[in-house]
Amino acid sequence: QGVEEESECDYEEEEDEGEEDFEGDESESDDYGVDSLDDGSINKWVLGKVDSLRDRLPDGDTVVAASKDMKSTLASRARTAFREIKGQHSSEFECAMIKGTRPDDSPAKEKHVSRLIETIQVFPRTSAYNSDYYFMMLHKLWSRMAEHDWRTVAKSLFIFHRMAVSVDPSLHLEFVQVGQACFTSTRNSPHRQLPTAHCFFRPPLKRFNRMQRLTHKKTKATYYNLETLLTVRDDGAAPFGPGTAKFLRAYAVFCFERFLSFSGRFEELDSLDEGADLRKLLGQLKQARRVLEKSVQLKTSKSLLRHEVVAQCSALAMADCFVAERGRRSLWEVFGERLGALLSAQRTEAERGGRLAPSDIEATSRLVEWAGSFRGERLGKVVVANPRALARLKKTLPADKELEEHGRWLAGLAA
Repeated sequence: QGVEEESECDYEEEEDEGEEDFEGDESESDDYGVDSLDDGSINKWVLGKVDSLRDRLPDGDTVVAASKDMKSTLASRARTAFREIKGQHSSEFECAMIKGTRPDDSPAKEKHVSRLIETIQVFPRTSAYNSDYYFMMLHKLWSRMAEHDWRTVAKSLFIFHRMAVSVDPSLHLEFVQVGQACFTSTRNSPHRQLPTAHCFFRPPLKRFNRMQRLTHKKTKATYYNLETLLTVRDDGAAPFGPGTAKFLRAYAVFCFERFLSFSGRFEELDSLDEGADLRKLLGQLKQARRVLEKSVQLKTSKSLLRHEVVAQCSALAMADCFVAERGRRSLWEVFGERLGALLSAQRTEAERGGRLAPSDIEATSRLVEWAGSFRGERLGKVVVANPRALARLKKTLPADKELEEHGRWLAGLAA
């Protein structure tokens, strides 16, 4: 009973203290002056408090932007994690492709790129029976080019360029050309399988050109489409501006043009001697000029060139077209030699009584004029850091005097 009486006394004391505290709260509430305000003043006071709270809250656009940034960041991390997991559990070829195009600021590692190039050389012995392994390689590369991170796009283009530089003429034909010449029936022909009068002869298809008309399942767009290739995001990990987009477009156009035109060491040009068809030699030289023009468009700002991925792509293009590595010849060197062979062959043909077609005369005149102006005005701007290489490249072409004399000779033939 004594314990119960003490607890009841304590409870009564706590109630008394609570009443005192409550009375104190009432006295403090009078300090705000709410009781002394009329209805209109109270409304203004409440609205003022609400406005102050509203100012502290972020607006809707800020919330939406923050949620989008968080979503993109999480998506980027999820893609990176998925790539790493896929690389751990994929074949050696797929693993090299994933690691070689990893979306980071470091350039593509040589061991991964070399592994891919070595795999291409033994495709027929490693792929499944009756499978189009060349189509598979082009499909894999385009799947990487169509990813969101621009660094992955640039590394995929670099591997594509390395593949174009490395293939020999027979392997190049396998990539570019597919199928055999055959008879194909017209759309409304009742004899769809027979080479009758309703059918026409179809030459071998071009594998790369055919792919550009097919739809890629993941992107829902055609293969090797420049607009799809440039639809990339940096995900906040690397700068992506107009300069980067311009470089990617120029590098993609150059790589595709170079891949379709020549094999690894420009054997198509080098195999044409003075006794070959002059018109065919002239056409190859015109194609080499187009590739050289595309390579010049890769010139970019010094700030962007400091990025290791961009520097790696630019260095390969420079070595391929102008300053070749030891044991190789650049496209400019081969172009200069074959141009001299063409001029000599045309002179010899004229001395034997042959006649040059007016279209060939005009095309040769334009080619000679372009070569002279490019060597004098633009070659020095392209090859800046290597004076010895520049002097050697200028000597590759026939001398200016010889070019001028041949131009006047062609003008006389045209007249």
